[in-house]
Amino acid sequence: NVRDRTDEFEYLSVPYDSGKNCDVERITWMAATPGKTKIRFQVRAGSDKESLARSPWKGPKGENSFFEQPGLLNSVQGNWIQYKAILSSPNGANSPILNSVTLEYGSSSKEKE
Repeated sequence: NVRDRTDEFEYLSVPYDSGKNCDVERITWMAATPGKTKIRFQVRAGSDKESLARSPWKGPKGENSFFEQPGLLNSVQGNWIQYKAILSSPNGANSPILNSVTLEYGSSSKEKE
């Protein structure tokens, strides 16, 4: 990370308005992780943009966990969705490359009226 010389860099996606209350069901991505580099993810959702900013980041086991492989999400629900990617390059010689991220979601059983 050129900015602060740490071996990790956090990328926050742009908040996405799904247009309806939904359950985020799965996260997948395409990436290259040469050497000992890695990419980890967390996801959050909220009913509006303000609540999204206050929502906790979640991984496969809830808060304080990270997706290191594509997988299913539990209890991530809202109109607004965002992901965080943490790119790690412990030796500084190689960098992970994130090509794309996909969040799959479906309609929530608790539709807004």
